[in-house]
Amino acid sequence: MDSHAAFYHAEHLRLLGFVERRVGDKGGAEDICQEVWMVYFNEFGRYQAYDHPVAPLFAIANYKIAKWCRARNKVPALPGDEILEEYARGHAEVFGFEERIDLKRALARLTSRQREALVLRHVDDLPREAVADLMGITEDGVKKLLHNAKQRLREIPELAGYQRPANGGEVRK
Repeated sequence: MDSHAAFYHAEHLRLLGFVERRVGDKGGAEDICQEVWMVYFNEFGRYQAYDHPVAPLFAIANYKIAKWCRARNKVPALPGDEILEEYARGHAEVFGFEERIDLKRALARLTSRQREALVLRHVDDLPREAVADLMGITEDGVKKLLHNAKQRLREIPELAGYQRPANGGEVRK
């Protein structure tokens, strides 16, 4: 398998999910992805020289999503809190708290930038470098946003009784 095909097979499903969550239209997402891949492969050698070649792929996707939405008088959507809530339920270890908590209330306490960083990094599974490019901040800024979001979740008074036990036993509030 050549390097183009290998990269495509490694990243296409993640790219498709990223686009579809933002445009809410499977057919539109597939069309956008096709455009993204055409642009990306036209400069493939240049992008592969990046430390993290995934970052420009998602930056191109963001541009194409905005263009597609403008043509339809839509606003690109950041996946709603329900997507982040669903992800958090299945990955409590990422956030450091018990799965039985009211995640909707907990996530509502985060800033929109913190939620955006969590979605891009954990739901969309993008590397920090790509998240930084998409959010227009540095990698350290992404690390800080993610750290502060997780810290804020751990410090919410309603969640205080839900600290994960060190011995793996159940905790009841």
